[in-house]
Amino acid sequence: MGKFNKPITSFKNRTVLVVGASSGIGFEISKELRFLGRKLIVVARRVDIFEKHFPQNTFLKTDIADENSMDKLFEVIEKEGLGIDTVFWCAAIYTPMSYVDFSYEQAQKITTSNLTSIYKPFWTITQKWIKDRDRFVENPHWIWISSVAGYVGLPGSCAYGPTKSALNNVAESAFVEFKPFNIDISLVCPGFVDTRLTKKNSFPMPFIISPKEASREIFNGLHRGLFEIHFPKKFTVILKMISLLPYRLFFQLTSKLTGRSK
Repeated sequence: MGKFNKPITSFKNRTVLVVGASSGIGFEISKELRFLGRKLIVVARRVDIFEKHFPQNTFLKTDIADENSMDKLFEVIEKEGLGIDTVFWCAAIYTPMSYVDFSYEQAQKITTSNLTSIYKPFWTITQKWIKDRDRFVENPHWIWISSVAGYVGLPGSCAYGPTKSALNNVAESAFVEFKPFNIDISLVCPGFVDTRLTKKNSFPMPFIISPKEASREIFNGLHRGLFEIHFPKKFTVILKMISLLPYRLFFQLTSKLTGRSK
């Protein structure tokens, strides 16, 4: 596959922000970046876990769903003169939910955290990349951690799935719009990863991998200059093919995948 982005072969000249770093993929990415980049800033609602792994001045307690909290984060970034040129956006919440057993409040919370809260920080940082190009590396890079749940409408994912589908759409449109400014965008769509979120699932999760394996796939994809980084291929390719099927077959297969067939 051809290169869509400038390959990241080294992080030594990059200042990296990881949002949603307290567990799962975000935490594994952050652990790797401790030794790779010029500067690392990790952000999450829970920061107690960071004390054992990161220097005090590298982690910030922030709630992405709280606009005031995000404003304070950017105040610190500006005050400290942190020229962030690479962002891993890993933040997300998930609750299995069907339309039969639905919680409006929970659906609204998921939508706010996973989708609507992304726009202000995305706009704020990318505008700096456009207006102050000399402060940053040649190709600033934004990496969205999405999910294969955004590929198809899966039963039991009535709130989470649509937010990931929308995030995929954001990444696709942003890739084209920012390319003239040498701003790179990557979209990461993992299958099932063994995290505290997927532990909520009551159905068998095929081809589940560890966060460390997921992190390795992501860095490999960035090194190759990919736009979409999806894994494990033996699962993600199946879902991509299912999305192309006529609905009669599509519904039969998605119900079997989630254990909801009769």
